[in-house]
Amino acid sequence: MGILIHLAKRWVAGEYLEDAVERARYANTRGITGIINHVGEHNEDIAEIEASAEEYSRLLDGIKQEQIDSAISIKLTQLGLMKDVQTCTGTIEPLIRKAADLGIFVWIDMEGSAYTQNIIDIYKQLYRENKNIGLAIQAYLFRTPGDLKDLSAIGGKIRLCKGAYKELADIAIRKHDDIRKAYEDQMEMMFRNGGPELIAVATHDDELIDLARQLNRDHPRNFEFQMLMGAHDKRKEELAREGYKVCGYIPYGKGWLGYFLRRCNEQKRDIKTAVVCVIKGD
Repeated sequence: MGILIHLAKRWVAGEYLEDAVERARYANTRGITGIINHVGEHNEDIAEIEASAEEYSRLLDGIKQEQIDSAISIKLTQLGLMKDVQTCTGTIEPLIRKAADLGIFVWIDMEGSAYTQNIIDIYKQLYRENKNIGLAIQAYLFRTPGDLKDLSAIGGKIRLCKGAYKELADIAIRKHDDIRKAYEDQMEMMFRNGGPELIAVATHDDELIDLARQLNRDHPRNFEFQMLMGAHDKRKEELAREGYKVCGYIPYGKGWLGYFLRRCNEQKRDIKTAVVCVIKGD
């Protein structure tokens, strides 16, 4: 239990909004932008959906009032998608408009494949009128190259990650080396072909980080690095000193233990990443 608590404290800011704001403030002193997420998903109860939306509204106020350099990141199954698309869009659109008024960017996290199409459709719908939003896309899904082309065609803002959910072999790449290759190909496509207004390279993989740096030298784009709180902290600071925009994903909330255990269960290599970071002091 001791190592679990130690690892969780590295990866989760705490239970309360103030914990996340303070962690983002510290990240800012290291040249790193925050991306704050209130942990939670799969809300089916309207009261819970509304409470989650209110927490994000408070978070937006906190970021503005404390003058923190941070975006927020939301999960749509936490904010109404478990009920229906209409409930979800009706819940998140006021948050996105408020964020725009406050000058705060909103990332939409990707979730399991059962929700992929709905999440992409909602993003496309909202992006027509709200340009302060980006969408996470998972490299390991076979459908992703087509999704990237569609999103690039509308000038979307894309966070490319490898993928953290356990998916069936008929819809997702399963081998780690093959996932890395898919990520390389998709990242190269976005840098070389243009389209996305913003490319967020979300990885702790040093080879992919170096490839992104090379691609940006050859094909300069609006891009940033994104990494989890508590992972690869020294590399984050090195990249920030080199002049790259670097963002740290900062989760908080009373559901922190469930978030942490899900990450460990969904993707075993996350445990290896965390343990290596602890051993190296990174």
